Amino acid sequence: MDEYSLHFPLALVGVIFILVGIIMLLFPPKKINFLYGYRTNLSMKTQENWDYSQKYSAKLIMVLGGFLILLFLLQTNLLIFYQNKNM
Repeated sequence: MDEYSLHFPLALVGVIFILVGIIMLLFPPKKINFLYGYRTNLSMKTQENWDYSQKYSAKLIMVLGGFLILLFLLQTNLLIFYQNKNM
């Protein structure tokens, strides 16, 4: 198994996080529900809290996705660097 394939799921999860964040930002749940959205006791108290928490969580998950992709790139570059150094 290639060393790079062990790091690939990190990038894949990052891309999925970004896509889910975009979908949640474009199509947030309009009303408080128990199936879809960022559900906490505080976010479900009022409609204003609900709307804010949906936008905030969508942006946060996109940032986390970008961080995972950045981490993947860093790991891959370090792996290439150390392989080339040991040759």
